[in-house]
Amino acid sequence: MYSVGRLIQQLNNYDKELTLEALLEKKEFASLLHGIYTSLPVKSKSTAQRIFRTTDGTKKKKTRSAALTAILQISVIALPQDIHNLFQTWKKNPSHFWKACGAQLGTLWDSEKSIESVATEAYLAVRRLRVRRLWDTILWRFYANFFYSLALLLGNGQVNMSDGLYQRLLKVLQSEKITDEIAVIEGNLRSWTAAGSRYHKICLRLDKGALFLLPQVPDNV
Repeated sequence: MYSVGRLIQQLNNYDKELTLEALLEKKEFASLLHGIYTSLPVKSKSTAQRIFRTTDGTKKKKTRSAALTAILQISVIALPQDIHNLFQTWKKNPSHFWKACGAQLGTLWDSEKSIESVATEAYLAVRRLRVRRLWDTILWRFYANFFYSLALLLGNGQVNMSDGLYQRLLKVLQSEKITDEIAVIEGNLRSWTAAGSRYHKICLRLDKGALFLLPQVPDNV
């Protein structure tokens, strides 16, 4: 086994001004380290491996998932204003929230129902909501693609979304049925056409059916 004194004695053979980076490039020094490592008992080798694993920052970065990266890129986390207004009502009286979901969840708040009945309704409701969520995602892709296609039509095939093109889109959306402020409408259009542009490219390269088959990922991925 190598002792500290023996290691120091061998290190004295090298120039003291030599950097560790340069020292590691020398074959004889690399051979020395290899010899020291191979002479270690199994337990000491495991300890050395654990030290290198815990200090390797590169591996930690590589373990970040694509989903986590997408979440970290989210900059707007506030609730939409219409949902925020409803939330204030639901917060004061949670029963209003469940009643608002009555079409999907039935009458789960009915105190006269058995726990088996409530659990069954909840299971069926969640199953329907899951299918609806998947379907709404697919439907959203086609609508986003529609708004980008509409922009192409209004811009006579102009691919890049300019401020003038957004103004044309805003003009065709002047309706008393839309009560959002102009800034909100424009913000929505910018988000939707950006996603629609990506879906449009996918459809051109593959087929419109690709919008059904894409994985459930955020629109900016």
